[in-house]
Formats: sequence, structure tokens, C-alpha cells
Amino acid sequence: MRHLQTTRPLVEFQIVDLNFERINVDFISKEALSLLQYLLPGLLASWVFFGITPYKKPSPFERIIQALIFTLFIQGAIQFTNLKSQSCADKFSFSQLCRNEILLVILFALAFGVIFAILANKDWIHFVLRKLSITKQSSHQSVWYQILNRKVTYIVLHLNDGRRLYGWPQDWPDSPLSGHFYIVQASWLIDSGEDIYLPAANVDGILISASSVHWIEFMNMEQ
Repeated sequence: MRHLQTTRPLVEFQIVDLNFERINVDFISKEALSLLQYLLPGLLASWVFFGITPYKKPSPFERIIQALIFTLFIQGAIQFTNLKSQSCADKFSFSQLCRNEILLVILFALAFGVIFAILANKDWIHFVLRKLSITKQSSHQSVWYQILNRKVTYIVLHLNDGRRLYGWPQDWPDSPLSGHFYIVQASWLIDSGEDIYLPAANVDGILISASSVHWIEFMNMEQ
């Protein structure tokens, strides 16, 4: 009997503790669901941004921070639009659009994603900041991408095996460690005292792995 009396409270305690964990999980799931609903506009804008820029997707924590920033912009734009809709209620089409908040959130999320992607790809904000001597940085993810994006000219690829390929880079990789160059109007350079251009006959273009390139020359076509 003593053995039964000592084990029964233990069993009851375990049941209470298990119920407490279940309540805690339900509470966390509800909080996570409400947080996800709040961040959905920012996540949509972030998805658009990384879809049309060469940036690598950050860690999950950084994605949440970026989604939160986008959400703040979107919520601010919605508040401003609601104020405008109240002041111009006679324009039925605009006021009806403002009443459909879900559609408005989607439109602003897509718009902010595209706008910030354009600003990053064009380097406009950092260009102004460099002119003001505030920074020397650019919005591009690396010097590699920055130079290839800015130097629109013929190039010479120096390959790891010593060969050299001259041509126009129609496509280039975002990173020197992965991806490919697609060179059109391609010619192999032969060193015999002076460079001899040997065109690649009947070839529309040549695909070269970025990992096979040792370094790159950018030609000055103004001379």
C-alpha cells in the first residue's frame, strides 16, 4: 500500500506537466501564426527583391528582419493611402481600391519589392552617397559584379590552362566561384610576338566556367 501511495502523486504530476506543455505549445503556435500573418507583406516584398537581384538569400533571421522593414514601409504606405482616400471619397474607383485592404497590401508589397530591386541593381542610392563623400561602397554584392555590370566592353579571359579568349560578354556569372561566361564574337588569342586573333569559326558563342578563369582584361574601345 505504501508503494501505491507514493507512485500515485508522481503519475498525477506527470499528467499535469504534460498538459502544461500542450498549452504552452498552443500558445506559441498562435503567437507564431499571428506574427507570420503580420510579416506576410514583407515576406512577399522580400521574395520579389531577391527574385530580380543577384543577391544571395540571407539567413532565416535576416530574412525576418528584412521582412519586418518591408512591412513597416507597406503599413506606412497603407496608412497614407487611407488618409488620401478619405479626402477624395468622391473618386469612387480610388476609394473602392483603398477599401480592399488585401489587394492594397499585395500591390504595395510587389511595388516596394520592385522599387528596392531597381535601386539596388542601378546603384542609384549609393551613387548619390558617393558623390556626397558619405561612403565609397556600392549597392552591388561584390566588386566582381560591380565591375562586370559597369564595364560594358570587350574582354579577354585568361584561362587557368594559359589560353586567352577575346570576345563580348553577353552573359556573366554573379560570382567568380560559380556560373558561366557566355562569350560571343569570340576569338582565341595566339601569342607569337604580337597577339593574333583567331576567330572561332561557325561558333555563335562559347560558354566558359567562371572557375576556369584566372583573370580578366577589359578592353579600352575608345582608342
